Amino acid sequence: MANSSAPGLVDVLSERDYPGRGVVLGRDVSGTGFALYWLTGRSAASRERFLDVQAEAVEVKDASGGPLDALRHYTAVRQSVAHLVVGNGDQVTPLFERVTAGTPFEAAVRDIAFEPDPPIFTPRITAYASLSEEGGMTDVCVSGAVPVPGWPAQAQQRTVHASALESGQSLAITTYTGDATTPAPSGIALNASVDEAWQTVAEKLWTALNPEYRVALIGFDIAQGLGTAVVHARPAGD
Repeated sequence: MANSSAPGLVDVLSERDYPGRGVVLGRDVSGTGFALYWLTGRSAASRERFLDVQAEAVEVKDASGGPLDALRHYTAVRQSVAHLVVGNGDQVTPLFERVTAGTPFEAAVRDIAFEPDPPIFTPRITAYASLSEEGGMTDVCVSGAVPVPGWPAQAQQRTVHASALESGQSLAITTYTGDATTPAPSGIALNASVDEAWQTVAEKLWTALNPEYRVALIGFDIAQGLGTAVVHARPAGD
């Protein structure tokens, strides 16, 4: 495991009373590359969602039979042999298509905007990794699209890039800090250490999320694909 002074992943995310949605890409204590994505919701409609895990994608779907809402229902994960994109909105599939076609991630995210939900302007958060058939994970990038201070109609990309992650290292990003009453947009990547197996990290993060707002969380071994996914979900009707 790499020596690191970075805060522990579970500890730092547990300090956020209402993190909103979040993405993590990392390598656990044994070196296994993993991804995490979770949903929370303040409104009843936001809590009426579930994760539909497919062979190479994860869809956030409505559980109530109500109308579709592009800000709530979207593709959260796209994965192929060579690329992985995880995010919180309809930017995921276009980004996946661009990087698959050869566009560098940093260029592919330039035209992504924050969500049109004033006055919050929720960041669109996205993580990317280039994959190899042997399970390697390189060119790990995490980005948040947030308003430009003083120019709220314009977006800027806060992107962090790591050429490679060692065992025990991760990059994480959430949409919010603050609490559920006054969620504060974040969209800033953080470095965090991981000293356990990814399955344990997923369970601890799910437990740490406020039960009133948590909706679903998925974690999976990147090399093995979505067939290894562990999903935690809010009980139906809760």
